[in-house]
Amino acid sequence: MEIRKAKKIIKEFLKKTTLDIDFDIKEEKDALLIDLKSEEAQVLIGQGGKMLSELQMILGRILRKQLDEQIYLHVDINQYKANKEKYLKELAKETADKVALGRKEQILFPMNSFERRVVHMELAEREEIKTESIGSGLDRRVIIRPA
Repeated sequence: MEIRKAKKIIKEFLKKTTLDIDFDIKEEKDALLIDLKSEEAQVLIGQGGKMLSELQMILGRILRKQLDEQIYLHVDINQYKANKEKYLKELAKETADKVALGRKEQILFPMNSFERRVVHMELAEREEIKTESIGSGLDRRVIIRPA
């Protein structure tokens, strides 16, 4: 994968947003990690991270088309996703502990697929509980049950 070409494409794309955005790009295994920094982060994050997800999708398509290779992209801005992931892992552990002690299932709030995956992966090794996604669309959530 050509990181210099990817940096140039991303720089051109971000310049067109007219927002003041700095970025760093790293290659890790088969993925590009793009860390954006901006004083106007909320505009790029959007409600519940929706704009950030869409930005990641658009950048991914642009890079795949222009570099003509399959690329997995991870875009974060001002550590939003990293902080969210940390929060979700803590929530998952605390909820799993309650379920294990009280032997009563708990249903978490609606989450997107990234968020649900974080919860499932965090609890995958716990034998005293099991996780499952329930619901559909925007109401899809994780349920944590005693095993």
